[in-house]
Amino acid sequence: MAENKTKATKVSVAAFIAAVADQTRRADAKALVKLMQSATGEKPKMWGPSIIGFGSYHYTYDSGREGDMPLVGFSPRKAATVLYITRAFSGSVALLANLLLTVGFMVACFGSVSGTVNWRPRAERKHDQNEDL
Repeated sequence: MAENKTKATKVSVAAFIAAVADQTRRADAKALVKLMQSATGEKPKMWGPSIIGFGSYHYTYDSGREGDMPLVGFSPRKAATVLYITRAFSGSVALLANLLLTVGFMVACFGSVSGTVNWRPRAERKHDQNEDL
């Protein structure tokens, strides 16, 4: 079985955020660190080269594949900031609701075991009559 690429690293979260080129994404990342750290009670840690995670959980699939992932996390990518929230975190529903209310995230997808939420600041979204904000 292939080894998991996403693992906790010793890379500095502050240095990673400081290197985010887009000023808005950098400010969003700093705000998300505070919000997620407050919600989880966990310190931020880099997972792989681009995910900032909080806490961890161990998973095992029916296939036997297993590994560790953060309970919650995010990645300030170029096109959008991606959120990772697992239901293994007992406060996941409350955290997601808080994120939605606090910064008006646009939910793209939320899966059955863990989900990915893609969002763009409201200013970057084109308003559409059919869009629910």
